Amino acid sequence: MEKYDLKKHGVSQGLLSMFMRCRQETALWMQGLEPLRTTQGLQFGTVAHILLEKIYSKAHQPSRDEIFKAMESAEHLYLKERGGRISAEEEEFLQMTMVLLESVMPSYFVHHKKDFGKVKWAELEQKFKVASPIDGIDMVGRIDGAFWIGKELWLRENKTKSRIEEDILTDSLTFDFQNSFYNYALYQKYCAWPKGVLYDITRRPGEKQKQGESLVQFRRRVEERVQSEPEHYFLRYEISIPKVERERFIMEVTHIIKEFRDWVEGILPTYRNTSSCIQRFGPCRFLPVCANNEMNLYRKREELFPELAR
Repeated sequence: MEKYDLKKHGVSQGLLSMFMRCRQETALWMQGLEPLRTTQGLQFGTVAHILLEKIYSKAHQPSRDEIFKAMESAEHLYLKERGGRISAEEEEFLQMTMVLLESVMPSYFVHHKKDFGKVKWAELEQKFKVASPIDGIDMVGRIDGAFWIGKELWLRENKTKSRIEEDILTDSLTFDFQNSFYNYALYQKYCAWPKGVLYDITRRPGEKQKQGESLVQFRRRVEERVQSEPEHYFLRYEISIPKVERERFIMEVTHIIKEFRDWVEGILPTYRNTSSCIQRFGPCRFLPVCANNEMNLYRKREELFPELAR
C-alpha cells in the first residue's frame, strides 16, 4: 500500500470522522491494517451499494433477470475489492448476504419504480477531488448520487441498516458530517449548494434460517415478508439543509482539517480515546491491537482508500 501523504492524497470524510473518533485508530488505519474478519452487516451494505450503482446507471427499470445478473456482477466486484482473499467465515457470510439481497432488492426496485425515467441525475457513484477550505489540501471521496429537481440540486445517500431509529435519525441528518462533506464537494463542482439530502434506507432483514430450512425456502420466506411490508424495509427521508448549517460546517471542517494536518505533521500527539473502544454497533475494529497487541488478526490492505478503488 502506498504511504499516506496529506498533500498528495487529501482527506476523505471517513478519514476525518475516524480522526475525530480516535487518533490511535487513525494511526493504525494509516499503517494499512484491516481486520481479517468482516461483519455481515458491512458486507451486505457494500454489495448493495455496488448493485445500486449498476442498476441505476442503466436508467431503466430492471427486470428480475437483470437484477440477478447485476447481483452476480456485484458479488464478483466485492471479491475483487477484497483482493480475492476471504476466509471461510467470510465466504459463509457472503452466501447468506446474497440470499438476503435476492430476497430484498427485486422488491426495492419495484417499490421505487418512479426513480426510473423521472430522476434527472447529476451524477452516480462519482469520485471527487475538490479544494478544501485549507490551501493545498484536497477533499476526496465518492458520492452515491446527486440529482436535480428543477433547478435545485439534491444529494442522495444510500444506506443499509438493521435498526432504524427514525426520530434520532431525522434530527441528526441536518448536520450529519458525511452529508455536509459531500454537499460541500457538490457545491465546489456545480457552484450550487444542494437543497438537501434524500436519505434512502434499505433495512437488512433480521430473519434467521430455521433448522431444516433450505436456503431456497429461507429466501422465499424473507421475500414474502418484504413484499408484504415494503414500507418497513424501504424508507426515504428528504432533509433540507439550512444555510446556517452549511456555514457552520465550513467553519468546523476548517478547524478539523487544521487539527488533522497538525497531527500528521507530529505537532499534536497520538492517544487512545477509550470512550470509543465500544461503539454503538460493537467494538472498535482495532480493540485487539490496543488491548493485547494481537496483530495476527489483521492484514495489510492494498489500497489507501478502498472506497475509492473502483
